Amino acid sequence: MKAIYHFSTKIIKIWIISFLATFCFHSTGYDQAAEHVKKLRELATSGEPEFCLELGNAYYYGRGIDKDVYSAFQWYFESAKSNNPAALFNVALCYDEGIGIEENKIEALRWYKKAADAGVLPAKFNLAMYYKDGAKFSSDSGDVFLEKDFQKSLKILKECSNSGFPPADRELAKMYLNGNNLKQDKILGLKLLESSANKKDPEALYLLAKYKIETGVEVGMVFPMIEKAAESNVVDAFELIGACYEIGRGTPQNKDRAVQYYKKAAEAGVVSAQLRLADYSLNGIIIKHDIWQAIYWYKKAAAQNDPYALFMLGTFADQGIGENINKKKALKFFIKSAQLGFARAQYNLAEYYSQGIISEKENAGLAYYWYRKAALQNDPKAQKEMGFYYLTGHGVDQNYTYGLNWLNLSEKNGDPEAKSFMDEIQMN
Repeated sequence: MKAIYHFSTKIIKIWIISFLATFCFHSTGYDQAAEHVKKLRELATSGEPEFCLELGNAYYYGRGIDKDVYSAFQWYFESAKSNNPAALFNVALCYDEGIGIEENKIEALRWYKKAADAGVLPAKFNLAMYYKDGAKFSSDSGDVFLEKDFQKSLKILKECSNSGFPPADRELAKMYLNGNNLKQDKILGLKLLESSANKKDPEALYLLAKYKIETGVEVGMVFPMIEKAAESNVVDAFELIGACYEIGRGTPQNKDRAVQYYKKAAEAGVVSAQLRLADYSLNGIIIKHDIWQAIYWYKKAAAQNDPYALFMLGTFADQGIGENINKKKALKFFIKSAQLGFARAQYNLAEYYSQGIISEKENAGLAYYWYRKAALQNDPKAQKEMGFYYLTGHGVDQNYTYGLNWLNLSEKNGDPEAKSFMDEIQMN
């Protein structure tokens, strides 16, 4: 059995299963492969599940025929009717990822259970990951919830581990190392992680390298592990290896390679990498200054509700950077960012209310609300405004003690106006 897998940003890890016992495509030319597919189609029409599966694989991989995931799904489904284990899993995967059929998590779960009952380890693993965190599925009849069941997840992962399935060792290792829902056991966790890494599980290689760095091992000692994980498309490894190349840690400095890996991480949806590229493009660090690239990556991160990215887009609209000044557009971004708890956006939103930018009329109550939100996160400007509000009784009941306390905090956190005002009060 040959199993090919890739890693996505989703919790569930994806495996594509194919049995290549009947026809061998990788050593033949296209014409020969096409002839094999022609014969395979004749055999598959008889309903033999192995031939149906292989025809599905030919369509999925584009071997001897144009790649066609819709036809691949149809032949996987035909094979699954006879309970072919690999086909059962592939049908589940297609429903899970929307490959050749509309994504349907409820159907995916149903087919994963069938494949798991047939002994397919990747299917058992995927079920364990569903049970680990629970899931919410939408259907025509409403939402369906799969409740978390940590003990069931743990039991299945142990079964997979005992059957020699490396990703199960890795997930168990993460549980024991982090102490998630069970007693922390770093010795056992590290043993499992090393077991998975030794079995060439690429994500385990990355996690083991990261763990060793965090416990004091020199990056150069584990850099080959990080590199191997990145070469195997472990998304989380992209940004780490990019940082190694950027600063020359564990490997000779190579800023071009750093940018290449940052882009791979960003394109895979890693928010921190998207923000890194955005900031670098904005400030001309490593990358040539390019405001449009900065906006592009901030938008990518904002689409994932990153509060900092939302704040930056709001700032661009507010100041007319890369576009005309648009206060209404800026307001929308500031509100979203502020609601997600970003202090600088909360301060800006308070300023909008305070200065009447929103409705051409000051709203001291809402301004105070957002100043306070930001001030409680130690934003010095917001703390200064809180001091003025209490000292003047503007929007709140006047209270000199509160006012001075807020100003004192603002001064300690580095606001120059607060310091100047405090010095003036002391002189008088």
